[in-house]
Amino acid sequence: MSAFGTAFKQRAIVGKTIPVEILRDPHGTGMPQRYTVNLTIVAKKREVIEDLPPLLTVSDLQAVLEDPVKLAKVSLAAFSAADDDLSGLVTRKEFCEAMQDWLRSAGLSRLISREELQDMFDRVDVDRSGYLTRSEFPPVIEAMLLIMVQHC
Repeated sequence: MSAFGTAFKQRAIVGKTIPVEILRDPHGTGMPQRYTVNLTIVAKKREVIEDLPPLLTVSDLQAVLEDPVKLAKVSLAAFSAADDDLSGLVTRKEFCEAMQDWLRSAGLSRLISREELQDMFDRVDVDRSGYLTRSEFPPVIEAMLLIMVQHC
């Protein structure tokens, strides 16, 4: 959660409606009018993926690779974990950090360098936007799982 979001949460403002005054000249008269708009403060929450398949053994990894539904769930969970700022997009930095953490947790951190992860990001970022969307993420996860299977 961002520092801004954390500050709101600590002050128990999330969920409350607060009045915000704005000046607006809707008729172009040069005489702005004061309006009060009520805003409700909300916090984004990380998506929880139900029935996530296990990824503990080579057999588990292979089962995910062979089943498109399982692969989609793992991809969605990995995307959600990588999306640190909950923007719905994964930046190169978020991607590299998440993949390095994943490899480290599997004891495979030496398999892929940060530069190789950046190259992988560039190959998957087909629209060259500088971030990955949910639809661009499954090929990355499939490649990561294949690497993990080959080296376990």
